Amino acid sequence: MASRARLEPALRLLPVSLVLGYLVAVAYEPLPTAYPLAIAVYPHEAVIILAPLGAAAAAWKAGRWRRSGWRSRPWRRAVGAPAVWDITFTAAVQIVAYELIVVGVTTAAGRSVPFEPQVLVIAAGTITGWVAIGFAVGWWVRAELALPAVLVCSYLALVYPPAMEPLWLRHLTGTLGQCCAPGSALDRGAVRAMVLVPVAAFIAALLAVWASRRPAAGVAAVAVVVLAAVVAIPMVDRLAAEPTAPREGTVRCTGTPEVCVWPEQSDDLDRIATIAEGVASRWSALGLQAPVRLSPRSSDLTSDRVARLQVWEHPTRYEIVQAMASGVVPQPSCPDGVGDIYVSQLVAVAWLTIEGGVEPAVVEARTDPALRADLDRLRAADHDAQVGWLGAVERADPCAADLIPVPS
Repeated sequence: MASRARLEPALRLLPVSLVLGYLVAVAYEPLPTAYPLAIAVYPHEAVIILAPLGAAAAAWKAGRWRRSGWRSRPWRRAVGAPAVWDITFTAAVQIVAYELIVVGVTTAAGRSVPFEPQVLVIAAGTITGWVAIGFAVGWWVRAELALPAVLVCSYLALVYPPAMEPLWLRHLTGTLGQCCAPGSALDRGAVRAMVLVPVAAFIAALLAVWASRRPAAGVAAVAVVVLAAVVAIPMVDRLAAEPTAPREGTVRCTGTPEVCVWPEQSDDLDRIATIAEGVASRWSALGLQAPVRLSPRSSDLTSDRVARLQVWEHPTRYEIVQAMASGVVPQPSCPDGVGDIYVSQLVAVAWLTIEGGVEPAVVEARTDPALRADLDRLRAADHDAQVGWLGAVERADPCAADLIPVPS
């Protein structure tokens, strides 16, 4: 058994998978959040190493079957049995490596190891899909070509789509990027697509292997890939750069105005509520309509008096006030990109942040230099003009309206 284990390509590559996967996983700064989903996604980048190495190991193993003359023997067993075993074993080794990397990365970052089934299923599916493809290539192509081909091609297929248009293309690769902010959850359609694609790859790879005995299986393999694309693309083509949807779930609330935060932010709730009360008082004194409720949960945004509050853990005073201002000024996600009104929205947020009690120098230092002239003109305008301009920005279509000139 020990000698057999030493001959397994996946086991021989395991140390390389662990080291390279860990280095890639920690290459990015961890998100400043205790949100379990974000913590689970943080080490997910290791997949871009584990999947190609798994594909190469599978191609290596398939090459052994090829060199043994298995395909030419009239008494051979059905090729599906050894193919399924080798794909499953190789994928299992890489999935175990992934879990070890997750434990190592989260422990080193001082976080508890999260259990997020969706993230694990996406990682396992992506690895298994590429392992199956690697085996199919190794079954048909000589090892001298198969190994470098699947190693390079699988790596490029995982790395390049996130930098390409259309944006939804990245959501078919099984990579999650730097998702997810505290107010985001994985989009269900994206999760389904990221599972469907590797399942289709697995089936197509087995059909491609069987095609050595039944040529019609090759046609079926192509049909499976086409069908998977037809089904998966509509699941993700409405998404932007991240495969996310608004997060729902329990929030914890206190204060007047009522301030709500996600459970992992409970330690900051009293401080945020105190600052929010002061900001609301300042806005009301200026004749501005202050929200009566602030919540990060989309389902709570049922009226004009309820505003979104989206902050990370342990926010600064500036971050709290700026988040309140951003919640008051409409800034929804626009499918066709932001319009000229976006400039007016940014100026409005900066002005409301100053009027909420943050030092002007602090706000200006964090404001795009191109907007500072408009911010200065707005601050110099009379009060009625300021309030009227803000009302026009709030009433405008946040995705289609033109720039609203700042009053002089």
